[in-house]
Amino acid sequence: MGNSVDTSNYVSALNTAAPLIAKDSHTQKNQTRKAEDTKLKKQKSFLDTILDNNIQESEEFYYEKKLEGLNLEERKKAVDDILALLQDDVYSSGANLADNVNTETITKYKQAVKKFVRFAVSHSLDAKAVTSGGLNPLKQRNYVIVKVIDEKIDKLTQELLFNQLEKLQILAKLDEIKGLLINLTT
Repeated sequence: MGNSVDTSNYVSALNTAAPLIAKDSHTQKNQTRKAEDTKLKKQKSFLDTILDNNIQESEEFYYEKKLEGLNLEERKKAVDDILALLQDDVYSSGANLADNVNTETITKYKQAVKKFVRFAVSHSLDAKAVTSGGLNPLKQRNYVIVKVIDEKIDKLTQELLFNQLEKLQILAKLDEIKGLLINLTT
């Protein structure tokens, strides 16, 4: 064994060098990860963005068009079928997000959830604006009354969001980090 002075110098050197080595390896890993991410990311052009939005709108239009002219029973069956398709899309994009977290999978998952919720809400809830308080404009209050039309769709929406809660929390954290980064740059 060495003397106590040599050992203390050795330990001091290790304590000093360890964070520097860890920082260097961490920096290298981040640089490698950023390089891989930029390879995987394909920047969307303005035209691609417009086309993606048009595809989403055409899907929603297709679903609404499919429901036109149906009687009540057929309409309920068609709504259930469409919701099943949208739910499958949410689950599959959620699985893709869990396997590979990048901007493309995050965007696809957000869009799938948005389409599902928008369709479910538009076919399960009815909103009506009401103004109360008489003729005095200072005492008038605007209220929105939300009535559940189809409790089955409402329950399905709640179950889907509950099952996807972990992924939605991840997205919320990612959005929060994105907001913090934007605040730092401005």
